Amino acid sequence: MSIHSEIDFLEKVLVHRPGVEHKFILPSQTNEILVVNDIMKKNPDFILFDDIIDHQKIGKEHDDLSNILNTWTDGNCFYLIDLLLELFTNNSARLEVFNNCLELEKKLFKSTTISNTNFIKNLSTIEFVNILISGRSGETKVFNYPLPNFMFTRDIGVVLGNSILISNAHFPVRKRENIISKYLIENHQLFKRYKKINFKDISNGLSIEGGDVMVFNDKIVIIGISQRTPLKSVEILSSHIFNEGFDFVIGVELPKKREVMHLDTVLTRASDNECIIYPPLFNKKNNYDKDLNIYLFKSDEKNKITRPFDETLLDLLGKLDIDVVPINCGGEKEINQKREQWTEGANCFALAPGKIIGYKRNYETINELIKRGYKQISVDLFLNNSDHWISTDEKFIIVIDGSELVRGRGGMRCLTMPIKRRNG
Repeated sequence: MSIHSEIDFLEKVLVHRPGVEHKFILPSQTNEILVVNDIMKKNPDFILFDDIIDHQKIGKEHDDLSNILNTWTDGNCFYLIDLLLELFTNNSARLEVFNNCLELEKKLFKSTTISNTNFIKNLSTIEFVNILISGRSGETKVFNYPLPNFMFTRDIGVVLGNSILISNAHFPVRKRENIISKYLIENHQLFKRYKKINFKDISNGLSIEGGDVMVFNDKIVIIGISQRTPLKSVEILSSHIFNEGFDFVIGVELPKKREVMHLDTVLTRASDNECIIYPPLFNKKNNYDKDLNIYLFKSDEKNKITRPFDETLLDLLGKLDIDVVPINCGGEKEINQKREQWTEGANCFALAPGKIIGYKRNYETINELIKRGYKQISVDLFLNNSDHWISTDEKFIIVIDGSELVRGRGGMRCLTMPIKRRNG
């Protein structure tokens, strides 16, 4: 049970099919910025979703992804909700997690609508799990917010070698996810063999999210220094990464903007030597009018951080004997790069080297992949002849029609948490 590369052959993966939680998002929760008396301010109720999602269609779109993953892994695509149903058959487990969630509500939002928790003993297991995720019991509001971002299982945990990082979300509306996923990872048999790294415990409450953590290969882990993952978090985690046998940790500073919320929104690996990148962030002159620093941590210099001056990430990787062939998200034109970065053109997910999944709508990005020898195939074409596609040496991208999925601001990598990949 280990992961030493972003692109090794996928054997086990965790996903969450979006559903009931999306029925309770309100329009007032979908604006990051409010204008009050001509003054702009952050919306305290922003739920990190930019629109009201069709809660039925999004589940069906997600089924395309999970069908691919189940076929590829020979049935080892695990659903988050199924694992939770196995854990919450007894009342002591329910009470522990439920009380922790209520305490969190009081701490973060200074309010809770529930005073008596005895009712949870009489619920079916699915009713209890739905309360945790949707925040509702029938028409009764139990928690302040639903958890629509739970479908981005990438963020809740990261397998680093033989350890699993339990992440800690930056924004309050995702903190309940951390309570649930911590209990899951610490108690379910699926994760029994991993050494657990609870980031909240080792960092004095600092945040880190899985979309910023990339096991590039068996020597290098790259971490985004983002709105949600500060440099100090990278520094703290690096020693644990070195304990797993990795040699380098690279911190990549990102603009603190929603469109670049995680490293994997601007960079993902596609094959042994190819990465899909958002070009403006990886040129010496970027479009953000500031230096986007690169930091290098070395296993033999654990207390020292090196800042390579006047180098891009690709320059530094070259010095570490990794010659990356960049494939431009959005192609060559800046307008297409901006549009397709927003719709997760750079956020592909590797099933194996040169075998990836992405959104069909990112036409210019797909054209760039085709120029590099990739074949575009549909979900049905893959499923109807999966033995061929799993065994072929051809490079390909399976494209998903994800018009609702993409409105959550996440791509195929965001929607998947790999648990095991085949080494070598």
